[in-house]
Amino acid sequence: MAFQARRRAVFVYGFAKSERGNIRPDELDFWRNLASAFLGMDEAKLEIMLDEGEIKGVDYAEED
Repeated sequence: MAFQARRRAVFVYGFAKSERGNIRPDELDFWRNLASAFLGMDEAKLEIMLDEGEIKGVDYAEED
């Protein structure tokens, strides 16, 4: 499950459809709230979390 705002995207949860069906509404609310928290963080806080290994970053190249 991924969410995007402006130039930042957050992947918060994934699962194989062979492992389970859809997530419950309460789970969806949880993941949306978590993604919103990450999307609202400033760059300094994200850098700290990256440096401490709490989150992983993925670089990408923009196409012109």
